[in-house]
Amino acid sequence: MSRPLPPLAILVTHRVVAYDVWKAAFDAHRGARRAASFVGDHINRNDDEVSVYLPATDQAKVAAFVESADLRLAMQHGGVTSPPRIEWLKPVEDGHVADRSAAGMIVSHAVQDFAAWKKAYDAVEGLRRRHGIFGAAVNQALEDPEFVTVYHQAETRAELQTFAASAELRAAMQQGGVAGPLDVRFYDSLPGTEY
Repeated sequence: MSRPLPPLAILVTHRVVAYDVWKAAFDAHRGARRAASFVGDHINRNDDEVSVYLPATDQAKVAAFVESADLRLAMQHGGVTSPPRIEWLKPVEDGHVADRSAAGMIVSHAVQDFAAWKKAYDAVEGLRRRHGIFGAAVNQALEDPEFVTVYHQAETRAELQTFAASAELRAAMQQGGVAGPLDVRFYDSLPGTEY
């Protein structure tokens, strides 16, 4: 039986001087994340950019954590070199694979109607499988249900890039009512952690 989805998550993206230095500081800060109601983490990286998905249970605690001097100090110790991009999300579906490394792709965009988009998204499950995608998660923006962030995992980045460029996907997105530009980011997906 799967665990219920947490009511919110944040996706934090920033650049770092050195991943190993950042990861040591990130690991040392786990207790503070747990106290702020985070229930786990899933890290993606691409060269000097790190994007961390952090599901949580208490929005007020997460907001206080995000604004805390303690977090700013931890980021400084971790060698963060850019202002963090923080996306507030509502998990809708989570089938990502957390027990091994993979290639990851994060796609964010507006939709005309979430229910219609989700129906079209579900209808192309076979297309995703044919392109080697074995893990996926769907999120809505916490304050805007018509803005989605989707996560896909495959063995290689090339599989994800081929899927993202496919005419079948473009047709499905049009049918699903994708509105506005796509924000597509490719990463190395690292094993996740539950707290």
